Amino acid sequence: MHKAHCRINQLASCRAVEVTEVSVKFLRWMVLSSLMMWMGAATAIPQNALQVEQTLSKDSMAVRSCQGESDQTTVTVRLQSSETVKAVDLVLALDASSSEDMVKIQGAARRLMSHLNAANGDQVALVTFADTARLAQGLSNDFGAVTDAIDGMRAGQLTALGDALNLALDTLDQNKRADAIPAVVVFSNGGKTTGLDPLAQADRAKQLGFPVYFVGISGSVNRAALSELAQRANGSFFASANDQSILGVLKRLERTLLAEFITISQTLPDALSYANTPEGAALPVVSVNLNGTTDLVWSLDALVSGQLWETQFNVIANQIGSFPLHRASQISYLDMQGVRVNETLPNPEVQVTGSPPPLVTFDLFPKQPKANQVIQFTDRSTTQEARLPPGSGTLAMGPPAANKTPPTFTRRSDPTR
Repeated sequence: MHKAHCRINQLASCRAVEVTEVSVKFLRWMVLSSLMMWMGAATAIPQNALQVEQTLSKDSMAVRSCQGESDQTTVTVRLQSSETVKAVDLVLALDASSSEDMVKIQGAARRLMSHLNAANGDQVALVTFADTARLAQGLSNDFGAVTDAIDGMRAGQLTALGDALNLALDTLDQNKRADAIPAVVVFSNGGKTTGLDPLAQADRAKQLGFPVYFVGISGSVNRAALSELAQRANGSFFASANDQSILGVLKRLERTLLAEFITISQTLPDALSYANTPEGAALPVVSVNLNGTTDLVWSLDALVSGQLWETQFNVIANQIGSFPLHRASQISYLDMQGVRVNETLPNPEVQVTGSPPPLVTFDLFPKQPKANQVIQFTDRSTTQEARLPPGSGTLAMGPPAANKTPPTFTRRSDPTR
C-alpha cells in the first residue's frame, strides 16, 4: 500500500513536471509569437515618415555696417509627412452661444486646422451658431479666410444646434468632392434652445454618410445628449477639446500620428544674429548667450500624416566670411512607437560679403500725383553719400491712351527746404 502510494506521488510529480514544461514552452511560444508580430508591425511602419528641411532664401548676404545698415536672409524650417493621404472636406460647426466658451472653441478649432494641409487638397468650411446658424465660410482651401472667419465670431444668447447641423450637412451635400473624406466636427456643450431638432439632423447625417464628431468644451457639457447625437450620426463624442481629442478626430479622418512632443532647437554662431520672425510664422524662444551665440527653440504638440508645419526667421551677419547656419541643432520627438528620436537639422552655408549695396528709395507727396502736378520728395536711400537733397519737381504724363512710355520727372531745386 505504501509502495502504491509512493508510485502515485511519483506519477503526480512527473505529470506536474510535464505540465510545467508544457506551460513554459507555451509561454515561450506566446512571447516569441508576440515579438515576431511586433517586429512585423514595426517593419510595416514607413521609415523616415517625417521629413525635415531647412533652407535659405539666399546663401549670400552683406555684413551689417557700422551705421546699422544690414542685409538678411530668411531661414525656412519645414516638417512634413512623406505619406500620401486622402483629402478631407470638413465642416466646422462652432457654438457661439457663450462668450466664455467661444474663446476656447476658437482655439480648439484653430488647433484642429493646424494639422490639415491645403496643399494636400484639404478643404474646410465654417458654420457658426447661436440664435441662428450661419455659413461664415464655404468649403475652401484658403485656410487664412477660414481662420479670419473663426476670429470674427460674435457671441449670442440661444443655441441653434439643430440648425447648425442642418446647414453643415447641406454644405457637404452640395459641395463635397467624390474623392474626399466628408465629415462635420461640432464644438459645443450640447445645449439646444431654439431651432430644428438635432436628433433628426443626426439621423439625416447617417443617411447621407457624413459622420459627425462632437467635441465638448466646458465642465457643463451635456455628455448624454452629445453621445446620443454622435452615435446616431455615426460619429464619435469627445468630452473635452484637449490635444488627445483633436488627435482622436484626426484619426477618424484617416490621419496617422507620426510624431508628438516635438522640439526643434538650433544655435546660431556669433557671426550671425537672429533678426526677427515674419508675421504669421511660429515664434521661437530666443536666448542670447555670453559667447555671442543665439539659441532658438520651437515646440509643437504633434504632427500627423499629410500635415505640413513650417516657420521662418530672418538672420543678419556680424562678420565677413563663410559660416554654417548653426553650430548645433536638433529635432527631438516621440515616433509612432513611442521611441524618442533625435535628428540633426540640415546646415547650409552662409556667405557674408562686405557692406550692403545702397537702397534707393523716395517718399513722394502726393503719393498719387496728377499730370503736371508739383511733387515734393525726400530721399530715404540707405547710403548718405548717394542721397539727394530734398526738393520738388513736376510729373509729365500724357492722357492714359497716349501714355505708352513711362512718365518723366523733372527736378527743380528748392533752396528754401
